Amino acid sequence: MRKIFLYLFAIPALVLGLAACDSDDDQSRHDDNQPSLVDSVRFFAVCEGNYSRGNASITAIMKDGSIRQNFFQNINGRPLGDVAHYMTLIDNNFYIVLNNSGKIEVVDNKHFESQATIFVYNTNCQPRYVCGIGNNRAVISDASCDSLRIIDTESFEIVDRIYVGSPTNQMTAVGSKLFVKAGNETIILNTTTNKFTKLDFAAAADSKMPVDKEGKVWILNNDNYKASLIRIDPETEKILLHKELDNITLDEWGARLELVDNTLYFIAIDSDYKPYVYKYSIQADSYSFVFSPSDITYLYGLGSIGFNLVICDATDFSQSGYVLEFSPTGDIINKFKTGITPCFIFKNN
Repeated sequence: MRKIFLYLFAIPALVLGLAACDSDDDQSRHDDNQPSLVDSVRFFAVCEGNYSRGNASITAIMKDGSIRQNFFQNINGRPLGDVAHYMTLIDNNFYIVLNNSGKIEVVDNKHFESQATIFVYNTNCQPRYVCGIGNNRAVISDASCDSLRIIDTESFEIVDRIYVGSPTNQMTAVGSKLFVKAGNETIILNTTTNKFTKLDFAAAADSKMPVDKEGKVWILNNDNYKASLIRIDPETEKILLHKELDNITLDEWGARLELVDNTLYFIAIDSDYKPYVYKYSIQADSYSFVFSPSDITYLYGLGSIGFNLVICDATDFSQSGYVLEFSPTGDIINKFKTGITPCFIFKNN
């Protein structure tokens, strides 16, 4: 009986001791006054993985030049999901969209630890992008369904649905106006009234709609195979500029637009689908060829870090890809190996 009593006493004591150690460790790891692991990240590469294989991943490029693969999985102890497409920061949390998993993973912006998983409960739907619109709300676009969904960013629940009549893709919010690529149109949703107007042109499917220093929205348009840049005043919803890009060919799904300071960079292609980088000076109202990216097998994404451009190379879509950092004149500065099929760059501030 004495031996049994000692065991019964020792086991709770051991458990309490381990709990105390875990508590101290958590306290140390979660001290927000100390630099966190995420603070050491320069930028993230969102990697789709192989379709239906569930091997999407996040590659973190650290400020010291090192690379951390499977950033989400290594921190949270589980796979990210199937086909990671997009990542953004809303209300101190990162939102990672996984369209073939029909979900959005939410992690905090200090430790990259899971806060919630938001499921889109419809097998026919594929979440594409998510965009914060203020007042603890965010919007999910969908490449297959005809509605936008509203998230409460405190409860991480879908609280509303707005019918727009067509699949939706990229989004940009300016004040109370949300610009959305919707089918063959661009819609402008008033996020206060949930009513929207339609413009009779659309942004290229996965092209950003950046906002310039004056708060105006830019759209890279390819209607009727005629490339153009369109500048819109969000307040009046009027077109301020429609700049036709003569002798420029865009790939509808490969076109990309990136704003760096007062210059817009965009991707064009030749007859063999070889990519070229062009730039448009907002101040000079002129565009010109910049460079043809070297060491690129398949250009699949465009981002920027400071004044440099970062290009995602999906290689053959079945093995590890790369992200390449270029100077504004086209010189390669860095090349980093990533997970499978990198598609999106998120700059970590």
